[in-house]
Amino acid sequence: MIVDAHKSGFVVSGSEDGSAKIWKDGVCVQSIEHPGCVWDVKFLENGDIVTACSDGVARVWTVHPDKIAEASELEAYASLLSHYKGSRKRVGGLKLEELPGLEALQVPGTKDGQKIVVREGDNGVAYAWNMKEQKWDKIGEVVDGPDDGMKRTVLNGVQYDYVFDVDIGDGEPIRKLPYNRSDNVYDTADKWLLKENLPLSYRQQVVEFILQNSGQKDFMLDSSFRDPYTGSSAYVPGQPSKSDLVNQ
Repeated sequence: MIVDAHKSGFVVSGSEDGSAKIWKDGVCVQSIEHPGCVWDVKFLENGDIVTACSDGVARVWTVHPDKIAEASELEAYASLLSHYKGSRKRVGGLKLEELPGLEALQVPGTKDGQKIVVREGDNGVAYAWNMKEQKWDKIGEVVDGPDDGMKRTVLNGVQYDYVFDVDIGDGEPIRKLPYNRSDNVYDTADKWLLKENLPLSYRQQVVEFILQNSGQKDFMLDSSFRDPYTGSSAYVPGQPSKSDLVNQ
């Protein structure tokens, strides 16, 4: 914490919590929010305060009405503060700014009970897919959860055990491949290939890629399983195969 004092008896402090606080006789009389850590604070002779913020901007805070900034500048600063607080806020272990907006609710779910968290203003709100009525049912606002919630990766507002960066080569952009260990690996591969508009001939490579990178090298499907595309039976990983998929 950085502290400076003025002859008037006021004291100002700057802190990593993004605030500059003004004190009188040991009591905080005002707190000034900043869009970053307050690295330094100084009183000017006339009682105004200069703050140095981690966003690289030095600002002067005044008690003199004729020196106050224009309304448009004050509005811009309020918007900057709102964005900064939103970027730091976590809901259920997720960064608020990384959550999708309400437009995500326009996309139908894929299974009954599927959950998604969307950003509504400064809050994260959970919804569950109602397969019968074909709509998203609102569950409620998400609050900060235990640390284990932060260990899962988020893609488009949904938590997954894994989200792989996949390079399919030929100068194509990196693709995101989400996967939960409880999911059917072939089903995951099929849906991902269709979503990314990739040939279904990549299916086995995608399955091997998922199993390899999720640490399921000894995974074996039930012997009754039949590939609906090829009719082949259980896949046993560990056999040599050539794959063009690269985990970044």
